[in-house]
Amino acid sequence: MRILTALALAIGAAAQDGALIELDGSGTTNPSKYFWEVGSIFMARAKPAVRITYRAVGSSTGQYEFMGNTDDDPLAVNAHEGGAYNDFGSGDMPFPKDKYDAMRSAGVEVLHVPFALGAMAFFDNVPADYQPDNGLKLTACVLADIFNGVITTWDDEAILEIQDGDFDPPSGEKIVVYHRTYGSSTTKGITQYLHAACPDKWPADKVGSKIDWPASTFNVEGSGQMSAMIAATEWSIGYIDSGHGIEDGLHEIALQNKDGNYWTTSASIAQGGVQMAAEEALKTGVMPDDPAADFSEVSLHNMPGETTWPIVAISYMYIREDQTGNNKKGPLLKAWVEFVLSPRGQEMVKLYNFQPVPADVLEMAQKAIGMMKTDDEPEWTFEYDTDKGGGQLDYVISAKRRHYYEYALGVQSDLIEGDGDEAEDGGDHDGPGGDHDHGWGSVEKEDFDALMQRVEDLETENAALKTQLDATESPLDAVDTTCEAGCEQAMRDLGFSGGSKKGAKKSDVEKAGAVAIAGLIAALVALAVAATACCRVNKLVSNRSSMETAKDCVPTSGRKEPLAVQGDSYTLSTRRHWA
Repeated sequence: MRILTALALAIGAAAQDGALIELDGSGTTNPSKYFWEVGSIFMARAKPAVRITYRAVGSSTGQYEFMGNTDDDPLAVNAHEGGAYNDFGSGDMPFPKDKYDAMRSAGVEVLHVPFALGAMAFFDNVPADYQPDNGLKLTACVLADIFNGVITTWDDEAILEIQDGDFDPPSGEKIVVYHRTYGSSTTKGITQYLHAACPDKWPADKVGSKIDWPASTFNVEGSGQMSAMIAATEWSIGYIDSGHGIEDGLHEIALQNKDGNYWTTSASIAQGGVQMAAEEALKTGVMPDDPAADFSEVSLHNMPGETTWPIVAISYMYIREDQTGNNKKGPLLKAWVEFVLSPRGQEMVKLYNFQPVPADVLEMAQKAIGMMKTDDEPEWTFEYDTDKGGGQLDYVISAKRRHYYEYALGVQSDLIEGDGDEAEDGGDHDGPGGDHDHGWGSVEKEDFDALMQRVEDLETENAALKTQLDATESPLDAVDTTCEAGCEQAMRDLGFSGGSKKGAKKSDVEKAGAVAIAGLIAALVALAVAATACCRVNKLVSNRSSMETAKDCVPTSGRKEPLAVQGDSYTLSTRRHWA
């Protein structure tokens, strides 16, 4: 807790001195955890101090805020009083041509910077007793009929004939179909795939990030809710990025690719099937070789290849080429892009179930770094190997500086993997984004079970504290404005039972309530950090021992305060700290 307090005080002091350099991004939820970790690395390693946030709000909102749009005109550019709401955007889909052209007409050169590849997939909750030995297999045309409401039961002949006699669901068992709502890049991806692979059943007018669905289907908001609803509903089906679904332990459906072969994402990825789609797109001109070009027609869906995965999403950063007028933000954003596209940054995307972009696509993306125009401000450099003196200068992002939790999680990872010896040079563990080569030691199931139990215990404590926090706020709400009655009882309810309650005034109650609530919030933060750290170790255990998939490393009782747009100061939102 002292570390968090010191970090908060240091950031606050830097902000008051005007020395803090801030970047605020927003967009797709899929790589949000990756961005949070990169942001944490920058904030721990940068000198002078920086603060980087990223709001996971969806690709469409990321584009909206990048354009500085308003609801009055979807093609308006810089219509928001302050221009763009964010410093950079991110999405799993390129800007549509009309929005790209609108920005060009307004003098805004947008750079599409691909940095990760993700596989989108369909998942089911067919009960284990009915699951085929190797899982379900489906074609694009059968999926089109399911999501169009044409095929409504699991015993439909079109489904059964694909399973080679290895699927015998109850007669007439209804298929519960879930789809995303609002502007979802995942929806756009799967609808592009269905149209590309089965245009007769899924026409072009049913392609988009938001479409009209049959009344028999059910809408969910966000990847997290999609995963939760599939997991909670037997005989359901839905779509989500494969990493998220696999991480949450859902049953993945094997899909038929353009060459007629059935693959799951894990099997295809092992054969290079995701990167193969991007290589083919660049080679055939489907993807431009200039970050400033129009990417609106780029689609990596149903690309040819024996092992190619048929639904591949590109995650882009949206960057304004002209950063002049942004002062110190411009060079920091340039360093951010440089790190994400560096070997370390690309290796890190694998930790979040993405694939790095292949070499030829990476070379195209790196052109964006040289294209960015910045003010006459110092450029950032990176220190990986010790640079005596130079590493301590300003505008250096040094791997020799660390946040404590980055170090602690790295040490725990080593202990789990049987690689806990300190290095001869004093224990320099490079951690995320560094050079440390992790082993793959064995893990006892008892260790895994103990970690699972610890996470559950922490979340139970967290939920109890939230309940206590709500109960603490109630007596404050009950106190009338004149405090002619109820103040002494409110003091008792807050736990102040000594002589201080006699003749208590409203100001006394407010101060006591503030102290009590502050203490509870501090406890919640400490528990959240502990639960997240424990959960991340839990996931390291499960990944290295091939045990059951560990739960998502965000405490379930965590509190969110969503906001419609990227705001200025004093805004609580769905931003996260990686730890």
